[in-house]
Amino acid sequence: MSTQETRSSARELVRSRHPRADVVFEKPVFAFGQSAPIQEGGWVVYSAPMLGAQLLGRGGTEDEAWSNAAAAASSEARPPSLGFKDWLETQARDLAAEEARRRDVETWRTDVADLQGQVKQWLAEEGALKVLTLEEDEIEIHEEGGPPYKAVMIRIGLGPGRFVSVKPIGRNVVGSVGGFGREGFRSQGRVDMTGSTGRYRIHRAFSDSGRFWLMVDDEDYHVRAWNKENFETALQELFS
Repeated sequence: MSTQETRSSARELVRSRHPRADVVFEKPVFAFGQSAPIQEGGWVVYSAPMLGAQLLGRGGTEDEAWSNAAAAASSEARPPSLGFKDWLETQARDLAAEEARRRDVETWRTDVADLQGQVKQWLAEEGALKVLTLEEDEIEIHEEGGPPYKAVMIRIGLGPGRFVSVKPIGRNVVGSVGGFGREGFRSQGRVDMTGSTGRYRIHRAFSDSGRFWLMVDDEDYHVRAWNKENFETALQELFS
């Protein structure tokens, strides 16, 4: 069987289970300041060409990615045959779930942009940008259960070689944030504020009154509200 026939056969098998499956090339993922990637680049097959889609297979080449996705699809339990009405209902649920995941990512990106907007505003109010520099970099975030998406990291500089980054880590994080209420809050996303001397994890949390942010010091795990005063204190510490 030719290479083209092999790829076509694998693709057809995958799409028999996931009709909207598609393949994309992902660049290597680097942590800031490191030369070696924390995740190698390559071809990835997703269940649909949209945010929140299921990862089906990876490979160093497009053919390898389809082949691995086909192997995974072959091991899946084949669902029982459905009547047309039941099939439509299943498709509707799947599309609704994909749309919900897409909205979740967009809400997360908006919340991160709002937080970073607060940082810029607070620095501008104190005239800090006469001393500090502010840069933005677009980064790619990879999370389990969906294709990568773009977000912005900001870098606050103080002279050559000294900076504090405010970098979104992801919306799907494990754990809770204690100290505010009896049981604390479940983290619904994390942004790291990192300097040469330490790090603050800024967690997004939900309550009946809406979404908000909490800061956690990596050294003593003390929980602080996200506000201008605590941000400025943290920034001074991270530059010390």
